[in-house]
Amino acid sequence: DDADPDTILQGFVETTSDPSFTVLGVTINTGVGTIFRDIDNSVMSSTDFFNQLAPNSLVKAKGTEVSDTVISAQEVEFELEF
Repeated sequence: DDADPDTILQGFVETTSDPSFTVLGVTINTGVGTIFRDIDNSVMSSTDFFNQLAPNSLVKAKGTEVSDTVISAQEVEFELEF
């Protein structure tokens, strides 16, 4: 058994289509229970998140791995690029 069922994936967005987006070939599905955060770690609406989300945005997603190529997100956030 996996002691920590959460999967975390950070990377650059490849494609976006509300309510999901793709990072490193993995589809990140968001839903009513997903928490959306901006780069300051402040909670934002899904509408604001997807309005700002674009290819090459750096994001981190935390959730449950549904399959090798799908994560059901509990939390998604923008990350600062350096």
